[in-house]
Amino acid sequence: MSNISQWPPEVTNVLSFWREACEGMALPHLKNLSGSNLRRWVGDVSVIHLHDGPKKFFVSLHGANVARHIGPDFNKKYLEDAVPRASLDFALAPYQQSIKLSAPVYAIMHPTLENGLHSKLERLVMPFCGEKKDMVERFLVWVAPSDKQFDQTGSIYEERRARRGRDRSFSLYNLAENEPVEIDWRNNPSPSTQKPIARSLDRLSALF
Repeated sequence: MSNISQWPPEVTNVLSFWREACEGMALPHLKNLSGSNLRRWVGDVSVIHLHDGPKKFFVSLHGANVARHIGPDFNKKYLEDAVPRASLDFALAPYQQSIKLSAPVYAIMHPTLENGLHSKLERLVMPFCGEKKDMVERFLVWVAPSDKQFDQTGSIYEERRARRGRDRSFSLYNLAENEPVEIDWRNNPSPSTQKPIARSLDRLSALF
């Protein structure tokens, strides 16, 4: 896909919210992740906290529609625990690249033998900062409706279907500018220098 207009229409609206929240800065502050600001999309978004330590990606909020699209409810779980090992690299890549670029990343993931997915999965991952304005501490993740055609209690990820092999159906796009730029994520290693530490911040909302 060469331009955002070819993606689900809600992408433009959610991305506009992120850009306005930046208020001229590189990253928007996590104070913008309030229930009132997210009311329009609350069922279709997740809020991910970035922690220090071997497990980094903690799901603080998991929208009801997101749970239907993906399968299980990841709420209050680490992605490192919730996603099967065979799919973990694909699941975490958008977050890792968003940290590296300090920019929104759009991920399109088609089902393959390698990643073990049942159906297409599209995510818009948007980074937010905390006290340090150049350090990512949260992610707002919008998940597009999927074409999942299986038991709603099952996961879009399935361990037993995963196989190793060459994957050509996973794409990441940098949305820092108006036109998306595809990321060569396999040759663009994940960041290892930033190690955000969870801080005691003012509670923005009971949900978060």
